[in-house]
Amino acid sequence: MGVAVRIVLCSICIVEFLLGVSWFARSLNLVNVHFQGQEHRLITDGPFNYVRHPLYTALLMTLPPLLVLWYADLVFIAPWVLVLIVAHYVVRLEERELIEAFDDGYRRYQKYVPALLLFRGSGGRRYREDG
Repeated sequence: MGVAVRIVLCSICIVEFLLGVSWFARSLNLVNVHFQGQEHRLITDGPFNYVRHPLYTALLMTLPPLLVLWYADLVFIAPWVLVLIVAHYVVRLEERELIEAFDDGYRRYQKYVPALLLFRGSGGRRYREDG
């Protein structure tokens, strides 16, 4: 692989990594504000507008670009797959508690907003408009 191609790929990876970190920080800030204010409401704005678990999505977003850089080392795929599997099960556990806490409101939110992967657009906006 040429030097120019590596520089372009590195630049893309750096941008995606920074977007993931920014997404993570925004999500964490919303969660902190929610807990500090002792509110008991379902957060559906900001990153939660697009996925139900933006912290895990940010983690998943920041790992694949590294695979592009380390394409020769296919062993790197194993940790990413492991993170994806663990995130899936952790999300399932968290969602049980969220359903207990918010009941039908969270079930309705689940219909509109995907758990981890961004593929339906702004489902949170449609969730709020429908409710």
